Parts: sequence; structure tokens; C-alpha cells
Amino acid sequence: MAAGERSEQPGVTAGERNGATGVATAAEGLAGLVSYLRVSVGRRSDDADGWLDCGALVDDPERLRTVFLECGAGRGTEDPQVAASLFVQAWAFRAAAAALGCWWVGGVVPDLDPHRCAITLGRHRPNAIDLDGAASGTGHDAAAIGAAVVDHLAPVVDAVRATTTVGERLLWGNTAASVAAAARTLDGVIEPADRHRLRAMATAVLGDSAPEQLRGLGRFTSGADDAAAEWRWARTNCCLNHQLPERRLCDDCPLDAPPEPPAPSRHPRDSL
Repeated sequence: MAAGERSEQPGVTAGERNGATGVATAAEGLAGLVSYLRVSVGRRSDDADGWLDCGALVDDPERLRTVFLECGAGRGTEDPQVAASLFVQAWAFRAAAAALGCWWVGGVVPDLDPHRCAITLGRHRPNAIDLDGAASGTGHDAAAIGAAVVDHLAPVVDAVRATTTVGERLLWGNTAASVAAAARTLDGVIEPADRHRLRAMATAVLGDSAPEQLRGLGRFTSGADDAAAEWRWARTNCCLNHQLPERRLCDDCPLDAPPEPPAPSRHPRDSL
């Protein structure tokens, strides 16, 4: 049975029907379903120079700042707040893809403790995540998926904000939007008959029973009850993407038009 294919039981994914697989098997299946989500297990052992250990980054906020400022410069911004926001958003997308994708394909939620994970960079942002293969041990429901994402991103948010003035809710808004984006990516490649199950799970992950950090940051505006309808997320705050030179708004942005760019934000240490 192909990944995401329905079983004889309505609303049950292939992974759940066959029993939870190992994380490595689920990641391999996810790569076959959506290769550009770039979730792997154990790749850093084969190509250590290409990976950044997530635990090492969150344990060293100054090093993390250096990394995201370099990525921001590559994307055309010298504003630390913008650089931090967009770096965290891209990182969160990879973590969310791992949590939702492994659940969808294999009925298993990976342990996303940063000390068990690594990221690699491409196009001046995190563009892949590598896991060590451990499962979360907390189940495979919406609570487990939400907890895995929050457990991964909470140290990232804290480390970023230890060196850089950037809103905590902005970074969590980026995380919620990334969960929605990962879900919508999967939604675009699975069979229409499977969409209700995926959409219900993503809605639950970001709904009223979501971890506190992910609540009240947006909502799915359509498609929950109609698999043929476009499924969209509307967030409540802006990731600052419009402050890049291209001045583009994301499709889930609450702004109607890009405002005039402000002067770059300054942290007291930036003038030293």
C-alpha cells in the first residue's frame, strides 16, 4: 500500500493500519512521497561537514546569531530581526515536515529534541533536517505532533531571542504557519479521498487544544469539509518577508500590502 493510501478503514492512513513503523522507514517513505521536504535519518554520519547540529546551535546563541545573520545577508537584509524571523520560519518548516510527514507515512512521530537533529543550509536558509531515528514516545496524535514541534522550536526561539530583539509571538507565528505549510504540502500530493484525515489532524495540531505557543496564531479558512476546495491558512502576524528587497507578501499574510520599509532594528550590541 502506498504512503498515505487509504485502507479499508475510513480515515485511517496506511501507516496507522500497518502499525507504526520506525522513524527511519517513515522518513524514507516520506522522501518517496515528497522528496523536497528533505527529512532524513542518519545522513549526517555520511556527510558530517554539510550539517549543523541543532543542539550545538541552540546551546551557543552567538554562533546561531552568526549563522542567521549570514543567511539574512544572503537574502538581502542586514536587519537582525528580519534575518532571525525568516531563518526560524524556514527551520520550523523542516521540523514540522518531519513531525507531520512521519506521522502521515508511518504512523510515528519522531523525537525532535534539537540534540537529536541536524539541519543543513541551502539558498541562505535551513533546507533539510536529519534525525537520529528515535520516536517521541508520546503517541501519534495531534498532541504528540504539536509537542514534538514545540519541543524542537522552543530552544531555538529562546536562543535567537538571547542575542536579538525579535518578538516571541512573531517566531511562534512563523512556527504555526510552517506547520500549516507542511500540511498543505502533503495535502497537494496525496489522494483527494485522504485529505479529510490530514486536514483534520493539522487543524487539531493548531486548534484550541494545541500547545500554548501555537494557539491563536492563525486559522484554516477553507477546505476542512471539502477535499476539492483550496485549503488555506491565514496567520495573525507577519513574518517580515516583505522587508526583503523583493517586498513580497506571503499568501497567508494578514497585511493587505507591504508597508513602507522601516529603518533596520538595532540591538544595543549591534553598535558596539
